Amino acid sequence: MKRWTFVFGLLAALLPFGAAAELSKKFGDYEIHYNALATEDLAPDVARAYGLSRSRNVGMLTVAVLKRDASGALQPVAAEVKATAVTLTARLTPLELKEVREGGAIYYIGQYRLSRPETLRFSLQIQPQGEPRRFDLQFQRTFD
Repeated sequence: MKRWTFVFGLLAALLPFGAAAELSKKFGDYEIHYNALATEDLAPDVARAYGLSRSRNVGMLTVAVLKRDASGALQPVAAEVKATAVTLTARLTPLELKEVREGGAIYYIGQYRLSRPETLRFSLQIQPQGEPRRFDLQFQRTFD
C-alpha cells in the first residue's frame, strides 16, 4: 500500500497546480483509484520512465485497484481493466491499458488522443483477479 501511495503521490506532485485530482470509488471491500490528464502535465523524466508521449494532444488514464484486507489495510490487486473514451460527438476510442508493477504497487496506464477543447466520457470495466463481480464506473473530464 505504501508503494502504491508513493507512486500516485509522486505523479500528483509532478503535476502543476490546478491539474485534475485523482478520483476514487468504493465497491464493497474494493477501492478503485483513477485519473485522466494531459501528458503535457507530466515531468519529462516521469513520461520517459513509463514510455509515455508528452503532448498537449495526448491524454493518459491511470487506474489502480485496491482491496481492504482483514486488518482493514488496502492492498493492491491485479485486475482485468477495460476502458473506453467517448467524445461529445460520439467518437469512441477503446483504450489499450498496460499493467505496471513496481514494488508492491499494481496499476494500469493507457494513452488517448485529444482534440482540444474536448470533453471525454470514460467508461471503465474492472474485474479484480479472483472476484466474480465486475465493477463499472464512468466519469467525465474536460480538456481546455
